[in-house]
Amino acid sequence: MNMPVTHVLHPMAERNRPLWREILDTVMQGGPRTAADQVTEYLARHQYDLAPAVRIELERRHVCV
Repeated sequence: MNMPVTHVLHPMAERNRPLWREILDTVMQGGPRTAADQVTEYLARHQYDLAPAVRIELERRHVCV
């Protein structure tokens, strides 16, 4: 099955962006994020939404909150 390159790369490629720009944007995004990265980011954003007991336990376990 032959698919056009625009369907393989990225939906933005359909907006007439140059291929070099698509490659550069992909490289600049960095590597894939892990679940640990996402949890850490969530805790940093919502640290004050957590119950005090949960925050204390996270601090005790040396989780960056």
